Amino acid sequence: MNKKDKSEHSDRELDILSTIWMFSCTDAVPTMTYQGVKYRMGCLEEKEIRDLVKNFDELFQVKVSPDRLNKWKAHLHECLDTQGWIKEEPDENKRNELIDNLTVNDVFYNQFRMRFDSAPVPPRIINWGLAHIEQWRQENIRKSEAQKRRIKEHWIPLISATTALAAVMIGVITAFLSYSMHRQTLEAQRIQKDNEVKLSLKRAGYAELMKHISQSHTSARSSR
Repeated sequence: MNKKDKSEHSDRELDILSTIWMFSCTDAVPTMTYQGVKYRMGCLEEKEIRDLVKNFDELFQVKVSPDRLNKWKAHLHECLDTQGWIKEEPDENKRNELIDNLTVNDVFYNQFRMRFDSAPVPPRIINWGLAHIEQWRQENIRKSEAQKRRIKEHWIPLISATTALAAVMIGVITAFLSYSMHRQTLEAQRIQKDNEVKLSLKRAGYAELMKHISQSHTSARSSR
């Protein structure tokens, strides 16, 4: 498993971690199971519990020796330790099967309870662990605030500059379109004027032609 940056854990995950830490510090028996934590906390995926425990290996030991595991399983069979998720199974044969199927990958314990029969840790160790977890919560807050500052210091000016540039470009485009429309209007007016002149010349020519035809007709009648 690739370890997650501890400062990236959410408040919810750190709350879960604090609860697991308290269980590992105060339970009568040091050895714990991921399934047992899931059973006690409810509404959690076992993988999430495993990932948290493995990511904070300064708090928890995940490498349990086979000898320690077998000794603990013997206590379970003798009912010297109680695991709620096992105890709730009414069938004794199935309970024994659940115990026998436990492997070194299913258990962990507190780093400060190295012996099989270690007593619960003193309050100063509990408080140290909770403060250690809180440190990462505060680091998460600092990173979040730093990210907000970066956005404020870099992205907001960039967005403002981009907005200003866009406004200038819109102004330029608007002016260009206005100029183009003005040129098109002038060109249309010029063409219309040319057409009017040509039409006027045609009309004058036609009138002159009709005048000559009329004069010719009159002259022909007079000569008869």
